[in-house]
Order: sequence, then structure tokens, then C-alpha cells
Amino acid sequence: MNRTDSAEMKTFLIRLCVFIMVYLFVVNPLLGLYFDKIVMKDSLLRRSHEQFMNLDTLDVLILGDSHSMVAVDPLLIPMAFNFSTNSESYLQTYYKAVWVLDRNELGVEVVIVPLDLHSFSSFRTERINDPLYWRRYIDFFDLSRRLGPLTSLNVLVDSWFFPYSGYLMLTGANFEFLTGNRIKQEVVLGFRPVHQHFGSLASDERNSITQSRVQRHLEGFDPLDERLLRCFGDLIDLCSKTGVEVVAVSYPITDEYLSVAESTVTRQDIVLAIAGDLEEYENIHFLDYSRLFSSTPEYFNDSDHLNEEGARLLTLRLAEDLDELGLIQHPQVR
Repeated sequence: MNRTDSAEMKTFLIRLCVFIMVYLFVVNPLLGLYFDKIVMKDSLLRRSHEQFMNLDTLDVLILGDSHSMVAVDPLLIPMAFNFSTNSESYLQTYYKAVWVLDRNELGVEVVIVPLDLHSFSSFRTERINDPLYWRRYIDFFDLSRRLGPLTSLNVLVDSWFFPYSGYLMLTGANFEFLTGNRIKQEVVLGFRPVHQHFGSLASDERNSITQSRVQRHLEGFDPLDERLLRCFGDLIDLCSKTGVEVVAVSYPITDEYLSVAESTVTRQDIVLAIAGDLEEYENIHFLDYSRLFSSTPEYFNDSDHLNEEGARLLTLRLAEDLDELGLIQHPQVR
């Protein structure tokens, strides 16, 4: 290599280093801030978190994924908040419970968690939507122990160094999302009411939707992922140590969903998988509503999510059962 080539290579390397430094310490933080404060500022996650942070006291904490998010109206349960989020795994639920209950400044007495057919499916064990939001809850050293150092490192990088990469996957090239100009979805104390009626669809269309949803939740995945089962046990242990009662709820699903999903995993399979936790702790209760509205599709938004009317009826039933268990008093009727 002659002197000219050597000088050009040196100039190239200097420019490359400058570009990397500017990107990492100027462009990258600005992009992260832009996506956090503009693109995602009105997301359900952010608005639910803001509502939670405005609480002064709380008796009943509802955790879980979209099943509970659209199914339990906290206005019908005294001193309750629905802190569920879309596509939340038991790993995330555990970390959020630790974040809330570590000092339990709100005085939580009851935690409601899901026990659905897909609750321990590996389909989302290692996937964390919106890592910039979730980094406030996640213990990355503990995550490394649970999922391995490579997965933990990947989540860490997504959360702190390139958080907008996950947002780009969520929003794609949707200009309205990228400019923060989105329609605000209704959210009340973390609860998101939905208004579609699954029963209004033709039978063939309902079956098609059901097949698609079951495939997404269970097909090709381990229905009883040991890592998620361990998180469930650790959550109950956490609640036991902090004097909090746990109520595990199987949320309503349609006959169509039940018939397809139970060819892969049944509620009995799940109960057997967590039998050790049931024997070890006395602070856990089970409420099985899986078949409560199974033949009433008009109470559903799709094959496994309730609509607003279904949520109202389910929450009233849940409040009555919590009252009978002595966990709440005087359920509110709206």
C-alpha cells in the first residue's frame, strides 16, 4: 500500500469513527427521544402508565395481557386498576409485579393474574414489544439468568441503545404513527373497552379468525414453557412474602377457540404443570370463567377477547366472587 492509499484509508477510518460517534451520541439519543415523546406518547402503554402513576392508593391490581385488558373494568371493583398490556408474557407480568409490590407503597392487597390456555406458551417468551417502555421494569441481570445472556443483551440493546428499532417494526411506514398523529383509543384505569360483536360474523368467518388466533398463540410453540411457569411461581412467591392474595383467572373464550386450542393444551394440563405452586402457597385462588360465555359470541370482540358488554358482565361476576372470597367488599354496580 502506497502513501496515497494509506492516507486515504486513514481519512476513511477517521470519518467512519466520527460518523459512529455522532450517530451513537447525537443522532441515536435524538431518535430514541423522538419515538418516546412523539411517536408513542399516546399509546395505550403510555397512557395506562400515566393513569397508574396518578394513583394514591390501590387494593386490587389486575395484571396480564390483552385478555384481561379488555375483560376487567376496574370501575366495577372497588379500588382497582387494570395494569394489563397487549402481548404481555408472564415474564413481563412478573417484572411489573416486582416493580409495584417491592415496597407496595399503594397498599395492594389482591393481584389478579391470567391462567389462560396460552398463558405459558413460548410464542412470546423472548419477544418484548416496546422495549423503551419495559426497560423501567426489567431487571436485566435476572433476565439473563432466566433467558440467557444473549437474549438479555439483545433486549438491553433494544431498550437503551436502539429503542426505536422496535417501534419501526410496530409502526412500519405508517405516517400517522410516525408523526404521533394517532387516534386515541379509550382507556379507563387501564381498561380498554372494545365494541365489536363477534356474533355478527358468519360462522365460516368466525372459524377462520379462530384458527388464525390459535395458530398464532400455540402452533409450533411449547404450550408449557418452563421459563414462564417459573415466573408464575416466582410471582406467587413474591405475593406470599408481601402478604398479597393472588387470584388466577381463566378468562372467557368462545366454543370455537376452545375446540381448536384444547387439541394442543387443556386447562387440566396447566393446573398439573403448576401443581407444586398450588401446594406450596395458601395465598392463591382460582376462578375459571373460560366457558362462562362460550356459546354467546355476541359478548366477544373476537374468538378469545370480550367486548364491552361481555367485560361488564364478567367484571360483575368477578366482583361477586372476590366478595365471596372475602378479598373485596361492596362491589360497585354501574
